[in-house]
Amino acid sequence: MILIEILNHKNLNQYFHNRQVKIYSEELNIKPEIKLLYQNKPVIITNEMVKSISFKDYLKIKSFNIHNRKVTITISYEIEGVDGNLTLAKVNNKWKVVTDKISEI
Repeated sequence: MILIEILNHKNLNQYFHNRQVKIYSEELNIKPEIKLLYQNKPVIITNEMVKSISFKDYLKIKSFNIHNRKVTITISYEIEGVDGNLTLAKVNNKWKVVTDKISEI
């Protein structure tokens, strides 16, 4: 649910355009068999570094920290030159982005 909230966040999803979303995270140990859809397209998830130029089009989750009922995430989306931090909190039993600092570098 956290990943879907991040992908749907208005200050980040504008950078995906019509691309198929790909997510990479060493830290999270996301199971690739998790079936996520974004804009009716399957989301590709990997925990392994892809050695190719196309790796720039992966949304990289660089850090993921849970403390109490908040999650802080650091991301990078190289193909668009975007870095950012997002904080999510449980609101009515659903994860919601409560703060973001997303910028083009």
